[in-house]
Amino acid sequence: MNDEPFHLVTRSPSLTVVDGWRAIISRAHLLTVDADTPLDRIRYDVIVEPEVGRLRIGDKAGAVTTFTQADIDDGRVELVHNRGSGPGFFVFQVVRLFGYNQGKGCRAS
Repeated sequence: MNDEPFHLVTRSPSLTVVDGWRAIISRAHLLTVDADTPLDRIRYDVIVEPEVGRLRIGDKAGAVTTFTQADIDDGRVELVHNRGSGPGFFVFQVVRLFGYNQGKGCRAS
């Protein structure tokens, strides 16, 4: 039974990336835990794409619309900054598959 609530550990996720560079989003930047849900079942749904670049998972082409905590823990999620200088952000929703949802955002600069 999956009855434990999940917890977004990083209350104000943020990441600094220089224009033209990319950075891996690690669990130090974004971490959600749930005692009774596997990491590949904690999913982040991108609601608003990054203003200053794009998200990438490994070598996959195209826009990233979802990724999991397992993707983050395995170092597969990157923010590629390629749209000028200044701060930006993207918005995501954390979803425990077949469970409770909670919307959050991430500031990227």
